[in-house]
Amino acid sequence: MINYLCKRLESLIVKGYKKFYIYPFGTIGMQVKDILEKKYAVEECIGVDNYLCTFNKNIISCDKLEKKIWAESEVAVIASNDGLIYNDIRLKIRKYVPSANIRDLFPVHPFMDHNDKRVASLAAVAREVYRKNIPGAVAEAGVYQGEFAKYINIIFPDRKLYLFDSFEGFDSHSISNVYDNSIQVEEWIGTLKDTSIALVMNKMKFPENIVIKKGYIPDTTRNITDKFCFVNLDMDLYLPTYEGLNFFWENLSEGGLFLYMIFICGMV
Repeated sequence: MINYLCKRLESLIVKGYKKFYIYPFGTIGMQVKDILEKKYAVEECIGVDNYLCTFNKNIISCDKLEKKIWAESEVAVIASNDGLIYNDIRLKIRKYVPSANIRDLFPVHPFMDHNDKRVASLAAVAREVYRKNIPGAVAEAGVYQGEFAKYINIIFPDRKLYLFDSFEGFDSHSISNVYDNSIQVEEWIGTLKDTSIALVMNKMKFPENIVIKKGYIPDTTRNITDKFCFVNLDMDLYLPTYEGLNFFWENLSEGGLFLYMIFICGMV
């Protein structure tokens, strides 16, 4: 980590930056300040942290930067690679500092190396959404216990997240004998009921963003006017997946993306 930080910081010094605002000012932020002062003799290093500023008068809050006039030699460096707050940190600092004066020490989301390839793919999708400023809410259809939904919530901290699920397992009326492996599905009836809205909500880092749509598509999509920048379809059965595709395709923002998971259907 130290060698990595030294290389990143040296490249900024070579470009002529002389005054550094370090955000957030946690463990990595403190390491950055130490490297700048001791290795590169940078005299002006200021910690920025909305929490720690209440305990240390030498650390300032983000809002102190809001009306600042930035010189070309001044820069705010993002010093966090925590996947759980990765996008949240970057969205917050951009409310106070012009993009031209922000440099990210960790430009690649750490979840892109996640062992779960779905999470890694989600992080890659989010990078494109934010890079291209694609508007819209996000959604998952087929939530079960919310293990993947919690990552959607974390990786898209500024987006409304619609969660579509019966929270009661499969509906036998949704099974298509033509398209589904109906024998296998029948064995699954009753096996996906060990979930609840409360169980899912307890996993959400930003619960204020959640919109629960309990029931079955297409009933639960009625009266929704939001557009979507990202949708994960993971409903296993042909008929609800077909209805979901019909709805979300018509309501996908330009440049929006699907993650499409299907295990049981024999044909799509």
